[in-house]
Amino acid sequence: MRKNWIFTILLFLCASASATLVPSVDTQDLISKADVIVMGTLSAQDRSDAPPARGKVLVTTVVRGSNTLLGNQLDVAWSVPSELVRSRAHGLWFLSVDREHGNYRSAGQTSLPAIVVVASSRLEPSSAVEGQVATILADTIASDDRSICDAANAPSTSTNCAPARRKEALDALLRLPRSEVSEQLLILANHPVPEVSLLATAGLVDLGLSGNVHRVFDLLLHPSESEMIAARQLALAMARSANGVIPAKQFVIMYTSADKYIRRSALDGLRSAATEKELPFLIKLLDDREFGIRFMAANTMLRISGQNQLDGANFRQQEKSLQVKLKAWANTRAP
Repeated sequence: MRKNWIFTILLFLCASASATLVPSVDTQDLISKADVIVMGTLSAQDRSDAPPARGKVLVTTVVRGSNTLLGNQLDVAWSVPSELVRSRAHGLWFLSVDREHGNYRSAGQTSLPAIVVVASSRLEPSSAVEGQVATILADTIASDDRSICDAANAPSTSTNCAPARRKEALDALLRLPRSEVSEQLLILANHPVPEVSLLATAGLVDLGLSGNVHRVFDLLLHPSESEMIAARQLALAMARSANGVIPAKQFVIMYTSADKYIRRSALDGLRSAATEKELPFLIKLLDDREFGIRFMAANTMLRISGQNQLDGANFRQQEKSLQVKLKAWANTRAP
């Protein structure tokens, strides 16, 4: 009896010792060593509390790796220590793709993880994990052209490789919680590279923080070719956040840009931001050659005057008489 009792204790001690031999996992180290990092969503049948042996991930953003992964549905197999499996509860997924589906992996690189996926989940995310992902995305935005294109397995000379990847990284960053995003963007807004500063400012504007716009406003008006995507992104963000965030006079100045997309964003911003102070500018737009610009100017003036706005068909029918009425009204209101 005594021997059986001792044997039971020894078995228990051995089991406890083996449990402590499971190596601790440094997620930051694993992330830094990942050869591919994507963000995406799991298929519906894989969104459960119990880790499945296999699953599918629809790639929505490629942070590191070939851009050809974007939009693909990857067959994945779980191949991680138990500590990382438990990280599912925090929205962080370390996945290993089956070798027959994994032609994007570098030859000979078999160490985990092959992919890190932040998936939409019913479960509460972890601020520590989100902070790590936010840092990766911010570093991507701040990377030099060669580094960012090499990470995408694309030549740095390819058209819009780096600018497009930076914009993708910003879009992914803005999907993370505000507390993690704003800290990274405030740092990037002071980056010496104009393109990075423009993108970061665009992100801040989307968060309702417009304090850095004045620092990059001249860049917005006169962007170089490499800065064009970032400048347009900022213009779009300003138009989206126009009402109460961006002064209408900045949109009037933006309309002097040589880029048609920036001018279009300026008009979109004026739709909601313009006040009676902008009536002289809107009167000029009523005589523009483009129908869409005349239509926008008339409806903006109708909004300012407290009248109902018109659809395109009614505006076409009433345009001549409406122009006369709006100009007469504006001349009595403008300072």
